[in-house]
Amino acid sequence: MKISQVGTAPTRLRLRRISLGLRLRDVKSASGLAENTISRLERGEQQPTRWQLERLARVFGISAEQVEGELQSSGLSVGDHGSQEHTAPSASSEGRLTA
Repeated sequence: MKISQVGTAPTRLRLRRISLGLRLRDVKSASGLAENTISRLERGEQQPTRWQLERLARVFGISAEQVEGELQSSGLSVGDHGSQEHTAPSASSEGRLTA
């Protein structure tokens, strides 16, 4: 079964992270997002900004549009404001964090 066929979008984001062997702190390091922000996004408790969406997509190796589509299908929308947290990306050349 594909990740995109399982549960809500926030749940799919968590499953995607787990399937890539990433911990919250790994995504934090690669994306520059705070762990609690990533956790709230995975639980559907927070709407992502465009900047957050792009950072997560890059870490997960998918397009921002894919993440946005999954979130919109569960009733969440992407915020327009560009709230930026600390930036410390360490992704591979393909855009994904390497283990």
